[in-house]
Amino acid sequence: MNEVLILPGLFGSAEGHWQRHWLQDHPDSRCVIQEDWDHPHVDKWLFRLESALEEAGEAYLVAIVSDACWLLGLPAGALRAA
Repeated sequence: MNEVLILPGLFGSAEGHWQRHWLQDHPDSRCVIQEDWDHPHVDKWLFRLESALEEAGEAYLVAIVSDACWLLGLPAGALRAA
């Protein structure tokens, strides 16, 4: 199975959330950790996502939840080029 990257939305994922269960049940999965779950900063969140994708290589799936979905709509490197 491909590595699964989980990108929680605003406020992260608390204990008991399905994302936490997934991470426990699938050791090949990783959570993209943000510096501040309560106050999203676009360029910081995007940097963390891009870094995780680079580390994962070519074989990965991304499970993006709620408020984090907008990150995938941004072109890679767009904020650094602006």
